[in-house]
Amino acid sequence: MKKTSKHRAGSRLARGISRLLKVATLLSSAAFMGMVVLQIVARFAFTQAPSWTEEAARIFFIFTISFAAGLAAKSKYYVAMDLLYNRLSPRMQNWLDLLNNLLVLLLFGLMLVYSIDFIRLGMVETSPSMRVPMAIPFASMFIMALFILYYVLLDTLRALKSLRS
Repeated sequence: MKKTSKHRAGSRLARGISRLLKVATLLSSAAFMGMVVLQIVARFAFTQAPSWTEEAARIFFIFTISFAAGLAAKSKYYVAMDLLYNRLSPRMQNWLDLLNNLLVLLLFGLMLVYSIDFIRLGMVETSPSMRVPMAIPFASMFIMALFILYYVLLDTLRALKSLRS
């Protein structure tokens, strides 16, 4: 009984995180497109767009990528070479998946740790046009690493479970 309620809570958390990332991706994409449209309209109406719109568009684009990266990891949308992979036995595929996941966990674990230092550096620096702390756009690295780690860790646990059976 406990295992079932624990599983339900875990899947509820996973659905919540997935929903949060989808909404954040949608909102940051809409804001990015809004900034680009504002730039275009301002160039035609006033011959020059406000300088901050380009910077804002860049920041929204960065966050769009950061939020969507975890979802891409969840759905396995990253490019993969599968010519050799498809010829392997299911057990060897599981071992290769596990090795790949461990390398990804190492890489994004390092990115997560070092992004914290990067965010700290950005606390004292501001962006040129909008004058926002650079820690805000730098936080996108932390967000990306965190959610890629989350989904790859879930996949790693599934791969380990599959290898045991």
